Amino acid sequence: MQTADTPGSQPLKLLIVSTQDDFLHRARESLADLEVAQRTVQLFEARDSVEARGMLHQEGVLAAVLVDQTLETEDAALELVRHIRLELGLAQPRLILRGLPSAMNAAGPEPIATHLDGFITDSRRAPADLRPTLQSLLTPSREQQLEQERRGLYRLISYNSILQRIQRPEEFFASIQAYAVQLTNAIELPGAAEAIGSAVFTDDGRNPLLRGRQGSLAALAEDHERFQLLYESINDLFRNRPEIELFGPISLFPMQHDGHATACLALETDNFPDALQLVLLSQFTTAAAPSLGRLQQIDSLRHGNQKAMQLLAVVAEYRDESATDHILRVQQYTERTALKLGLTPELAAHYALAAITHDIGKLAIPDAILLKSEALTSEEFEIIKQHPRIGAELLPDTEAFTLAKQIAHSHHERWDGTGYPDGLAGDTIPLPARILAVVDVFDALVNNRVYKSPWPAEQAIAEIRNGAGTQFDPRVVEAFVRVIEDERTEPVTL
Repeated sequence: MQTADTPGSQPLKLLIVSTQDDFLHRARESLADLEVAQRTVQLFEARDSVEARGMLHQEGVLAAVLVDQTLETEDAALELVRHIRLELGLAQPRLILRGLPSAMNAAGPEPIATHLDGFITDSRRAPADLRPTLQSLLTPSREQQLEQERRGLYRLISYNSILQRIQRPEEFFASIQAYAVQLTNAIELPGAAEAIGSAVFTDDGRNPLLRGRQGSLAALAEDHERFQLLYESINDLFRNRPEIELFGPISLFPMQHDGHATACLALETDNFPDALQLVLLSQFTTAAAPSLGRLQQIDSLRHGNQKAMQLLAVVAEYRDESATDHILRVQQYTERTALKLGLTPELAAHYALAAITHDIGKLAIPDAILLKSEALTSEEFEIIKQHPRIGAELLPDTEAFTLAKQIAHSHHERWDGTGYPDGLAGDTIPLPARILAVVDVFDALVNNRVYKSPWPAEQAIAEIRNGAGTQFDPRVVEAFVRVIEDERTEPVTL
């Protein structure tokens, strides 16, 4: 596994911007062995403000920037301060001026001195003054540390409160990535890292599955070599060591539930996270793990309900050799029609799954009636009309079967109110039942039945159009006809 040194061993970066070689030389001598909170200070030099701007982007997070008041132009130092604080919006690097603070306000109306954190006022004493100034500025006070901890904990609690209310795994994965980045970047201490990308992996029991990626990790899967190394590291974390790991600039935070890691947050930063960031991120993923466990249980239950619906649908149609094909066609037509009506893909998929058990009530209808090839008597038809109510009663009274019960109960209602079992009309008929009514009739018309031969598709569509406004919802008919027209390029597959 590719690892990195501990965060505490990473140096704090200091950029010195000056045109005077003598000052740069004496500053190097003064700070050669400087340590702040057991971290060395790494020096970078820029000979003018233009070079300094480039290094701000090149070197990532800087702990401090020392700006010489006298640069290549009269206003260059002032403009550099403005660039860092106002244009880039960076609150992190401590800004130190070598010069008089009053001079920084002479060139503009805004109090630029308020953006500075310290001053070196006498160049002859620079080596003596710079060292204690840096030590003071780069060592957070107890008050600053407590404020950052308070801010981080407040966000942590808020984020996890939101995660507990999420109902879909996809939304959870997107949220935890975004919140991890926000939590990291809320910490404004010297040497703190800035998060630039995130990804989430889950464990399917055999391999890690990439469930989402953002920012710098959005194209992670395209970098096959890097992705493979990271993949192996995460797989090792799932199988052997469920603890924080460092993979170059990417920190891996396992999410443990019921004693083992079920997911892993990968967070890429431009510098290694400091101790507070690591603690907060670890607490964040630990606290979020039970929410993920709950969602995974719900997802497993939902998958089980889908299997149960499919089984019930097959049982309901078991006396018909073409039942399986009919179920698949009804499911696909229902989903495509719902999408044409503007429903979300998720809701359209729910409608489609619920539609397959619409005839479950036919289990209670005798074969002599259900499979009769001649016209039904009025008494036999009254028995057939009982199957919607029976079907709704047979299906479980659980949230997972709510749509299925609506469809089973109401798919023989008519738009004009002359259907059964309740004589509902118009929009009082549940939308999924209105969709299934059109789909089921069309599929019955174009396929073999014991009582009829298949109709040509054009004739069946004409019949459906004729029923718009009486038997069927006109909007649903219009959407379904567009589905059939689309079949020329994307036919329903079985």
